[in-house]
Amino acid sequence: MKHLEQVGNYYSDRIGRFGPTARGVDWNGTEGQLARFTRFNQLFERVPGPLSLIDYGCGYGELYSFLTSRFEINSYAGVDVSPAMLEAARSVFCDDAHVVLSENLGAVAPAACVVASGTYNVKLTASSRDWSDYVVDDLKALWGKATFGMSVNFLSEFSEVGKRQGKLFYASPQKIMSLLLKEFSPLVNLDHSYSPWEFTATIFREV
Repeated sequence: MKHLEQVGNYYSDRIGRFGPTARGVDWNGTEGQLARFTRFNQLFERVPGPLSLIDYGCGYGELYSFLTSRFEINSYAGVDVSPAMLEAARSVFCDDAHVVLSENLGAVAPAACVVASGTYNVKLTASSRDWSDYVVDDLKALWGKATFGMSVNFLSEFSEVGKRQGKLFYASPQKIMSLLLKEFSPLVNLDHSYSPWEFTATIFREV
């Protein structure tokens, strides 16, 4: 998509200004960043055995650091559109044999779990319709990499209208739920209970 280079540059600028921090990946603070990670536990806790994971929009790899103290990790593949983000992640995890980092989803092996945290929030100059079409296609590609399940968070179109920003994408929970149920799996959980601003959708493959 033509807008992805622009988004990659946006995030490269963020981490250049704020370093490998929550603000460097465009969250307001560490507390909110970790709270979003915690929502993925409903997926991780159901995986039998050690986790294998694709972190799509991995930033500097903070999710991996979060997980290593809570779960046994068999493999972690971080994918990001920003070369500067991946460079920051490599500087931290260069000696960790469990970690693979790439700009290309197609270059990484399938994993039990696929997650995307904040990945679709920033659309910049893309129209909401074009970005929505991109998100749908991207989710299908991600689902093709998940052997057990997938969890993705979005800003919600039910957030307060007066506080929205034009550069951000606000998804319809109903449309996301309908898409996942019709084209992915009947085993879907949509959690809009932890914030009026966003929601997390978790999908499991049928056993």
